[in-house]
Amino acid sequence: MKIYQFLFHNTRGAIRFEDTLKTRGIEYKIMPPPMQIQNCCGISIRAVCEEDISDLICPDIREIHIFSDNQYELFYKDVKTYE
Repeated sequence: MKIYQFLFHNTRGAIRFEDTLKTRGIEYKIMPPPMQIQNCCGISIRAVCEEDISDLICPDIREIHIFSDNQYELFYKDVKTYE
């Protein structure tokens, strides 16, 4: 099982993503973004999942980190620029 930390562009996107996780039956916890990771909208979601999460990536997600051995490794970063 892998632990993923999802960061979002805004709170509304985090809430939409929570609905996705509920629908898929994925275990998750809403929490403030960890201090070791760049801040985002003030809310993040930690999810435990053994399946491939690539299909979960959506425009609401700013970054995804894998949490292992008390460290965060960048898995995905949205490279779009927002003006």
